[in-house]
Amino acid sequence: WKGVYTSAGGSDEFLRLFACTKHMEKEKISELEGKLTGLRDHGESITLKLANLEDVWKLSPDTKLLSSLALYDRLQIK
Repeated sequence: WKGVYTSAGGSDEFLRLFACTKHMEKEKISELEGKLTGLRDHGESITLKLANLEDVWKLSPDTKLLSSLALYDRLQIK
């Protein structure tokens, strides 16, 4: 399949999700908290917020986040 359809039947838009594993020291991860990202020339201002994997699903109804979590959970079973 092409990817995850955000509105199956209503739109042909889809998201492709990828998995990447990177081992980092806790100190390096903590340094990412509050980092500003985004394309300034497109009016984007995104602030990185760290969250525990067990709780992150409660923080946002974002389709990309929830789809990624579901696929990650399935990958952990194998």
